[in-house]
Amino acid sequence: ARRLVTPMLLPAGLALLLLVAQYVEWPVGVLKLVSPGAAQFYEDAAASSGAEGTTVGFSPSLYRHATREALIRLSAYVALFLATCAYVRERNHISKIAGWIVAVGFAVSLFGIVQNLSGTRQLYGWRELTYGGALFGPFVSRNQFASYAGICLFVGLGLLLAHGAHAAGSVRRWKEGLQRVLSGRAHRDFLTAFAVGLIGAALIWSLSRGGILSVLLSFAGVFVAVRLAGLVRGRQMYVVAIGLVIVGWVTYLGWGPVVKRVSTLNEVARDPLATWRWTMCFDACRMGLSFPLLGTGAGTFLSVYPFYRTLPTDAVTVSPHNEYVHVFAETGFGGLAVLLLAMVLLYGRVIRGLLVRHYPFARGFLAGGVGALLMVTIHSLVDFPMRSPAVAATMAVAAGLLYRAATIESDKKKMLVAAPAGIVRNPGGGAAAADPAGLTGSETRSGTQGRPSRRRPTGRARRWQVRLAVPALVVVALPWAYLCNIALKPLRGQLLGCTIGRAQRNLTPDTDNVPAFADVSEESIRRYSPGDAQLYARLADLCGEAAAQVQDPMKRLNLADRALELRMTAARLEPMNADHPFGMAMAFLGFRRLDWARLQADRACKLLPNDPWVRAYLAEGFMAYGQSELAGHYLEKAEHLAATRGIEEVQPLIARVRGKLEGVAAP
Repeated sequence: ARRLVTPMLLPAGLALLLLVAQYVEWPVGVLKLVSPGAAQFYEDAAASSGAEGTTVGFSPSLYRHATREALIRLSAYVALFLATCAYVRERNHISKIAGWIVAVGFAVSLFGIVQNLSGTRQLYGWRELTYGGALFGPFVSRNQFASYAGICLFVGLGLLLAHGAHAAGSVRRWKEGLQRVLSGRAHRDFLTAFAVGLIGAALIWSLSRGGILSVLLSFAGVFVAVRLAGLVRGRQMYVVAIGLVIVGWVTYLGWGPVVKRVSTLNEVARDPLATWRWTMCFDACRMGLSFPLLGTGAGTFLSVYPFYRTLPTDAVTVSPHNEYVHVFAETGFGGLAVLLLAMVLLYGRVIRGLLVRHYPFARGFLAGGVGALLMVTIHSLVDFPMRSPAVAATMAVAAGLLYRAATIESDKKKMLVAAPAGIVRNPGGGAAAADPAGLTGSETRSGTQGRPSRRRPTGRARRWQVRLAVPALVVVALPWAYLCNIALKPLRGQLLGCTIGRAQRNLTPDTDNVPAFADVSEESIRRYSPGDAQLYARLADLCGEAAAQVQDPMKRLNLADRALELRMTAARLEPMNADHPFGMAMAFLGFRRLDWARLQADRACKLLPNDPWVRAYLAEGFMAYGQSELAGHYLEKAEHLAATRGIEEVQPLIARVRGKLEGVAAP
């Protein structure tokens, strides 16, 4: 338990408390004081769906389900960090975990290279990407793969520096080198260097510009860390050698794609502010400033950002491509302060270990492993690597290794501390004074008397240990099982979403089983993912499409009414997603309720103030239901917004809808 009590518990606990505060419901009056914007959006959503006064309180998060999943993920990362800190007690433990990180990174990198050479753009060779993207290996984003590969690379480099950090002079260096070859440890280091070189080559061949620049800057930081650690000059050759191995691998694979990709940085350097990433960062900053205390809720960026988006596109984005701005947008100044506190504590512990520690293994591992921290820190300025669970989980374990490496002691020092009182070791290597029992230092070193004596428990104490073992196991197992059940609920919700999508693709004119399927699915949603607005929306789409195919008027009416109810539920759960009021507007048009349809259409336009696409689609929808006047109204809004903002991409859609509208009005 003593190893778990670290200063890093402070930012971890504060982060978990912040997400819990975002997730739980607050009284409306209190929330209006702390986050008036969130309360206003929830009240507008409830009013537009006819549910005023039915909710006792609102949460600061504008999408509680996403915040709940973010809380589960953050809890897992904190648990991984603490588990690593609790496990690591000596250098062998660091070597084992770091070796596994390098081994898995090597396998993933090799898979990515083979996939790239094969020319396939399908995930694992068979699954098409839903939203496109730059695929590399099992990562749908090459930028996130670059961060993952960078962590594995520098953990392996730290392992190499740690194993070779014992040499202090030329004679001793040659002697230890010969011993390493005879003992077989050189083969292990050779395999580690081979794997690290391939990981670095895969990182460069992923063509992530931010990843390539970040790894170069991180290598520079490792050189500085080696000097700070006071390692012998020959240890810098390890870093140079790894760099040469990476260059050799990339030369074998080919520099053509890399040079072509890196050359695009000239365009960015000429006009940095012209890129979309700067615009997204500015929009995300406005989003954070609108909710400065608690933010919009962790995981809500995809839902809330379209309200602040000024980009000339209707594409969705999950991040502003800047991790720090992303944290500020979702958690406000409080979350940003907690993040900076965690970085200061972690970097401070690593730098202190480099400057103060005298254990060569620890200094070597810290000197190389600090590159993993630098890699993620620098890359987060231009991308969002920590949004990938693979990157975040591996970084949590690597951070635990670095944190413990700065505190573990050498085996010799442990033996000196553990020696019984009265035994004096002779620093000069001669005979040591004997203790009162007559044991000499040589006998202590060769025997077992140097270890701390452990008193065996008596029979009565042993019986009490057996009696307490079962209750202690139950006390640990029950909370563990409950927490695992909570963590698996999002996975059950994802499987339910796949089932609904499969049913939607296989709809037939015979839709008698749709109401029963909808009942079972809605019950499963309430049980496993009670706040998942996307599942309610998908189920609403299924009922709506089934209503369009059924022939019986009563069944059609029931299915359409069911779809509308599900859409209303989704709108209350996710008040800033314009898809829900858009769907309700089309549903009300089917019921010939123009007043409610226009109310929902105006709300969709309000949630997307800079988007001409939603207005053009609304015009097309109103025209499909024979409301030409309202269709012309929304089409004029779309044309005005497109002309004002100079958005050319929407002109084909506007022209298509205008042609249909004129064709309807001509007769």
